[in-house]
Amino acid sequence: MLIGSEKIVGLESIESDATTSSAAVNPATVDSASFDPASVDPASVDSASVFGLADGILVALFVIAVTLVWRRWKQTGSFASALKTLAPSRPRIAPMWTPLEALMSLFLAMLFTGVVVQFWVATRVVDGRAVEQAMVASGNISEFALPLHPVMSVAMQGIVLLMTVALVNAALVLRQPKTLLAIGWFPKGSDLKLGLLWSLLLLPLVLIMMTLLSLWVPYEHNDLESFTKLRDPVGITLAFISIGLITPVGEEFLYRGLIQGGFECLGSLRQRYLRHLADGGVKHVAMRGLVRVVDFPWRPQGYWPIVFSSAIFAAMHWGQGAAPIALFVLALGLGYLYRQTGSLWPGIVVHAVLNSSSLTFTLYNAG
Repeated sequence: MLIGSEKIVGLESIESDATTSSAAVNPATVDSASFDPASVDPASVDSASVFGLADGILVALFVIAVTLVWRRWKQTGSFASALKTLAPSRPRIAPMWTPLEALMSLFLAMLFTGVVVQFWVATRVVDGRAVEQAMVASGNISEFALPLHPVMSVAMQGIVLLMTVALVNAALVLRQPKTLLAIGWFPKGSDLKLGLLWSLLLLPLVLIMMTLLSLWVPYEHNDLESFTKLRDPVGITLAFISIGLITPVGEEFLYRGLIQGGFECLGSLRQRYLRHLADGGVKHVAMRGLVRVVDFPWRPQGYWPIVFSSAIFAAMHWGQGAAPIALFVLALGLGYLYRQTGSLWPGIVVHAVLNSSSLTFTLYNAG
């Protein structure tokens, strides 16, 4: 997500192809006289059974989610009201940053990637000549172009993302101490429950969309080959830590916190200016001064920040077949959740459930 776009640390796009090996043997095309049962690969049959079961569970969860929303819709009388009951609005502190902070995150991520790679070259962990050739061939230092062992690849993602999140948050806090509270880092007691509920509402729909869209445009992801090579327990553990925990934290911070929150800040400047005047503030105040104002309680104006940030989120997955379409829908749901709660944690839970389940099926399918 952060380095050279989502192709580095964006892992919700591992969303597995649940239709893989849906038919190990097709009885309609097999000559019963010449068919040898011993020739059937048991692993293939087992894999087909597992993914068939996964498809069934996915459809069942989708039906449950639709039923839940439909019942709330009937109770409240409108779809919008139904969604509000599923994500109750909380009082928020107005964002005190703009989308420019997201650009700072991207710059730091690229810088840290270069530092980590150069350190590994200097310590002979990777071959410097191979790195040079990969960079010349690809024109950038994106992770998938580097000749890294899968374990090192996963480790680099986690290291770079943690360093970026830590430094950007430190810079924001130095400028305005209440930023951590405004951006949504402090969890509430209901965040886990809300995240699990929205996992049920969003993930079946998104994964079914991915499966259907892959029939139209084949799904592609440059990290898949790397992850399918993971075999040792250390590498698999690092993958789940990096992909299932660190990546959701970093991506929700960037897309929902910095980008969507930054757009919300821009959209509420007039509202904040009027409140500033009502509180006895000076008439002529710079935009920077309005951005830094601690405004509470505050509510976002409009829904366009969700759409804009979701479009950016989807665009960062360009080159992965039709995945951006399904991921745009996912981002709309995560953006709405952030708008209502002002907390990053419900979205992080949804993200973590998606990434962990997708990685589990990817590793299982790899054998």
